[in-house]
Amino acid sequence: ATLQAAGAAFPAYLSAANMLGRGAWGPLSDRLGRKTTFLLFGASPVTLCLLPQAAGMVQSSPEAALYLFQGASLASLAIYAGAPVLLAPAASDIFGQKDAQAIYSRCYASLPFANVVGTAIVTQVREYSYKKHAIAIADTCDPAAFSATFGGATVAEAGDLVGAKTVTLPLLLTIAPPGTQDPTPFLYDDAFYTLASCSALSFFCYTAAMRIPLPAKQPS
Repeated sequence: ATLQAAGAAFPAYLSAANMLGRGAWGPLSDRLGRKTTFLLFGASPVTLCLLPQAAGMVQSSPEAALYLFQGASLASLAIYAGAPVLLAPAASDIFGQKDAQAIYSRCYASLPFANVVGTAIVTQVREYSYKKHAIAIADTCDPAAFSATFGGATVAEAGDLVGAKTVTLPLLLTIAPPGTQDPTPFLYDDAFYTLASCSALSFFCYTAAMRIPLPAKQPS
């Protein structure tokens, strides 16, 4: 009951984390400075890497897995929500007041595109992971049972049948050897690691941009 209540409240937690991220990072950057505040964003790859770790704990410690997953998710979302808030002042700090507005406008215009690309990447990586786990389970199945379950197909055809949605993990688990672990909790592990890599790359790009010297002021 406790786990169900925590899971049911999770969408509300996500909304709160989003609002907190949008409201708190600005005042925090005014106090700490933009450079120091953006350095805190370096925690994003870490929190994203904690999500697969939570998935790995589902079988042994479901309660701890849920709380770790929720905590890492909320931290990641709060960091992501604060990035657009600091984009304009960061552009000013890095490139100077003169060109900050134009640079900010271009950067902000890329956010919808980044959202679409990020969603597509997560979807593709999740499908790859699904196929990978399905083929691994199919290889352990009795060939005769596999053929009888999937209309005479052979195990060698499992990859194509997964793509066609004919072979699914629930069906495979019904004919898999006893003790075969259900890989469903791990289907997004590769996606989380991919997102963590992208987040780490963006962080390193930011730290490199912070080293760009401001253009010298022209004499009046």
